[in-house]
Amino acid sequence: MKTILRSRVAWFAAFAVAVMAATVLLAAVFTEETTVEDIFDRGLYEFYLSLRADSEAEIVADYEWHQVMFMPLLLPDATHTLTQNGGVLPVMDWAGFSKEFVAGLVPVERDGVTYWPVRVMEDAGTTPRRRLILNAKDEIIAELSVPKDYDSAWWVQDHYPDLYEARSTAAAADYRSYLEALFDGSRFVMEYDLIDHDNLLKLVLKQSVDAALRAEEEEEGGGMMMMGWGGGSVTNIQFVEIALADTNGTLNVTLAYPDDFTNRISLIACTNLLDPDWSLLLTTNPPTSTNAFTYVDTDATNYAVRFYHAYNADYDGDGDGVSDGEEKFLDGTDPEDPDDPPNVKGAVSYAGGQAGTIYVVAVTTAGSWSTNKAAALAEPGSYIIPKLASGTYYLKAWRDSDDDGTADTDTEAWAVYPTNLTVNGQVTNINLTLADPDTDADGLPDWWENTHLQGLAYAAVSDQDADGLSNLGEYLSGSDPEDPDTDDDGMGDLAEVANGRDPAVADSYRSLTYTEGFESLTVGQIASQNGWTAAPADRAVVQTNDVRGGSKALELLSSTQTPTVSQFFGARGQNTVWLDYWAKLDPRAVTHFTNYADIAAAPAYEPSVFSVNRRGEVWAYNGTTATWSTDTRFRITDHRYHRFTVKEDLSAKTWDLHIDGIKAFSAVPFRKYLPDLWPRLASSAVLEISNTNLGGTDVDCSGAAIMPESGELLVIENGTPRIHVYDQDGAYRRTITLTNFEDTEGICHVDGSTYAVVEERKNEITLITLTTNTSSVAKSSGQSFDVNIGDNTDNKGLEGITYDPVRNVFYAVKEKDPKKVYRIELADGIGYATELFAAPAGANDLSDVYYDPVQEHLYILSHESFKIIQTTLSGTVVSEKAVSGSQPEGITIAPDRKTLFVISEPDDMYRYGLQLASGDYKDITEFSRFTVAGPRGGGTVIDDLSVGTSQPSGLYGTLQTADTRVADGGGTDPDDAEEKLSDGTMTLGGGDLDLGYDASSTQIVGARFQALGIAKNSAIHRAYVQFTEDNGGNDKNKACQIKIEAQNADSAGTFTTTVRDITNRPRTAHQVNWYPAGWRQTGESNHRQRTADISILVRVVTTRANWASGNNMAFIFTDATDATLDRNRREAEARDDGAGATKAPVLHVEWAAPLP
Repeated sequence: MKTILRSRVAWFAAFAVAVMAATVLLAAVFTEETTVEDIFDRGLYEFYLSLRADSEAEIVADYEWHQVMFMPLLLPDATHTLTQNGGVLPVMDWAGFSKEFVAGLVPVERDGVTYWPVRVMEDAGTTPRRRLILNAKDEIIAELSVPKDYDSAWWVQDHYPDLYEARSTAAAADYRSYLEALFDGSRFVMEYDLIDHDNLLKLVLKQSVDAALRAEEEEEGGGMMMMGWGGGSVTNIQFVEIALADTNGTLNVTLAYPDDFTNRISLIACTNLLDPDWSLLLTTNPPTSTNAFTYVDTDATNYAVRFYHAYNADYDGDGDGVSDGEEKFLDGTDPEDPDDPPNVKGAVSYAGGQAGTIYVVAVTTAGSWSTNKAAALAEPGSYIIPKLASGTYYLKAWRDSDDDGTADTDTEAWAVYPTNLTVNGQVTNINLTLADPDTDADGLPDWWENTHLQGLAYAAVSDQDADGLSNLGEYLSGSDPEDPDTDDDGMGDLAEVANGRDPAVADSYRSLTYTEGFESLTVGQIASQNGWTAAPADRAVVQTNDVRGGSKALELLSSTQTPTVSQFFGARGQNTVWLDYWAKLDPRAVTHFTNYADIAAAPAYEPSVFSVNRRGEVWAYNGTTATWSTDTRFRITDHRYHRFTVKEDLSAKTWDLHIDGIKAFSAVPFRKYLPDLWPRLASSAVLEISNTNLGGTDVDCSGAAIMPESGELLVIENGTPRIHVYDQDGAYRRTITLTNFEDTEGICHVDGSTYAVVEERKNEITLITLTTNTSSVAKSSGQSFDVNIGDNTDNKGLEGITYDPVRNVFYAVKEKDPKKVYRIELADGIGYATELFAAPAGANDLSDVYYDPVQEHLYILSHESFKIIQTTLSGTVVSEKAVSGSQPEGITIAPDRKTLFVISEPDDMYRYGLQLASGDYKDITEFSRFTVAGPRGGGTVIDDLSVGTSQPSGLYGTLQTADTRVADGGGTDPDDAEEKLSDGTMTLGGGDLDLGYDASSTQIVGARFQALGIAKNSAIHRAYVQFTEDNGGNDKNKACQIKIEAQNADSAGTFTTTVRDITNRPRTAHQVNWYPAGWRQTGESNHRQRTADISILVRVVTTRANWASGNNMAFIFTDATDATLDRNRREAEARDDGAGATKAPVLHVEWAAPLP
């Protein structure tokens, strides 16, 4: 702010002198210590800036907002037009307006300040209608079409919807026509005063001086009522202006409120404070774009005296549902007594699938559902019914799914409070749970069956479309029970549910390979395809509409989590791994890991980690110092593809990052590196303990788990339900009894002290709590879930269970008939099971399973085959291991992931070591891992991933910077020149460079830069020419467009006096358009005098066949607008100017040489 003011010190001083000459009162305001800046009201200045409009569309948008506000004030005379004054609209940049608009403005001067008045109206005489902007002569200078769906009767439709219903009468139609003619937007006109920045400063200074004079008068004993307001912040709701309107004698009542105020405001009025009878004028949500609004009181002239009051219409101190202001001024009740007036409050809950307004009603007869006393909720939650008369009420609620305002209790969800209520004050905690009618009690709501199954005839367990998903499953997943592929995306409803996708939303899945353009087409989930993992696997999909090198790309999608896809790559015997891919990042969201300060969001074993934050900055993580660093020259601020290339040095444990080919970070230490991260079953046991007694004869053990809290081994027994606790060497510790459990076949750890127990004959999973002090567990203390996998007789039910903490699901095995692996999700007392895959070949039965979340592999135990089979989540076999024991029944792995335990009936424990196997790519002695994590909601797309041990092509070294100033040409300045377009006359050695126009002729300008040290075929990251302003002023700040071209030559020569020397030089086919801001101050050299990015021009020249480091480069500047007016030019310092050695044009280039 001070910079702006000080740049106009001379203007301010002249203005102050002029004012002082007009009145002696300013002597008390401007003392010897007082400066103009002390008087200048910065708050008022900022307020005006908040009203700025920089295009015709923004003016019309303000008009439309006022149209909504003032439509209710239209007089009941269709021939009358209501005109409102919108005040001052500052224009900071005229470039956003059309040339015709600017040319048509008519200036008007008032009190030394220049305005450009405009009027905005809606033209009803055309179809479709137009929004017109007229100048002070009532000439149309802009017209904007209304939206395609615009209806001139919008206000009547919003406020009288009943008049548009099919059952409306002829009388209603006549009344509707009358209202449409009355409340027509074309009857409303807004007037504004446009003002540019210089005149805005004059206006603010004038108003600041006026305010200072008024303050001085009041200090000297005078008094005045505030009749005007200049803006600024306030700490409470307050009246800041009460003034007669310019026309028709109405009053403008202006209220201000705190900047962060978001509640509604009520305005009331009365005529007698001794016996007040307040009436409500309006309740409104004040605009958040400013901190004041004006109410036009058209009724004020009917009263000799008029008092106003305003209050926070949402503040309810006693919580009785009525604002304190309404109670105190309008109702006469006690704003500090929650019982006055009587009210009922509580909450409504609903877990069903119907939508619509929820009505909670208080009625005085049991059979009524009247909404006379009601609360309306958009969604389930808290409610309050205020202003009840004392008496007895019945409380009811329903969800109005058909939006007819009446309760249809045969289909709509509803609830009735079980007892009637006596209400004499506030009654709380009246909670209601809506339930969908279910006449046949099959778990399917009647409304859903009527909608999707045409009645109640079909059972919940039946499958009408034979897609493997029951009717109940279709209801819970939101799919169509009569369509096996609801969203027609080629993947059946059952498969989508199994993969965690929404069967009602189309997805396209693609398989991935290690070097991949993402062009192959295979239906299935990302996880476990070609070795890929996805965490969560059901959140990453490939969409076909994203294109870079081919026709498909991988997009990460999730509405609730951070979606991640990752891949391990073996690099045995290698020292270097290169990861090269393209990514399109959404600049509105955080990409890679949630924030550069949140390393916890990165995968656990990622050696190289970088992040792009909301500002587009790229940050790299140093694993040695545990700190982040960035290079501000590299920013990702657009939603287009960028290339990311990572070099990982597995010997030095460091990594480099190239962004769009240019090296941005070098030798950053790894975050974490574990060469043995991928264990496999060893070919033979490292340690085996045989015939270790597990607690007595014929214990009949059936499953095992590790207690992370103590590292102890839990062995569950199925004959007599109980859990035996051992250390990892097989020493017995204690026994935990299980009460009311039956045929307990499996156990696994879930989270913290929570464990899951499986009962085979019941097909039930029960979540229980275990600690080191637990001695017994009753089934009633846990939470049980029925699992829908069919036959559970004769050892055909659930046999073993394990937990996936990433996806929050269980994996379970069914011993036989059929032998399958299932994925199970728990919800609402039900375990929803979907098949993952059938038993691997060679498994005669399935007895238990363990899931390793790091590898995302399953370890499946078969007691009849006496083997452990290691698989992916899609069933691909990774390895096998023969095991001992009479009947292996339970399997688990220790938290260190190096020891595997097998429990065998009746009472044996076997312990095996896990080690790296050999023979294929999973023999990870060195590894690399590629991971991309995206923000919630999507926006991250990757494509063309390649991984290898050799350097990819198209890479460059670190960024270098070169600044080269136009050189001294020995007095004739052959390195900058001007050429008149009219006759081709050349000017060398001038004192300035006039871009576009000089004196009486349009012209072009050339600038040559010598001995540039840019290597051939370099990557050009950024380039521009920096000018210094030679002669500022108002004639150099108008909108213009300058075209920039490079001389298409290996090394540009000096400029000469030859006619049309600049015009005749060969130019690049590429050109850059520069729209410079106004140049206002001599000697200024900043962003205003800096060209647009010309890196494309530098790149074209430096890739020429004979370009070499040390060659010269020239640029040509041509005004692309109408440069016949002197005001369009920009006047820059030339080399021959007195200060040319420091102020001549400078070429700035950021470049990187290609890597060998």
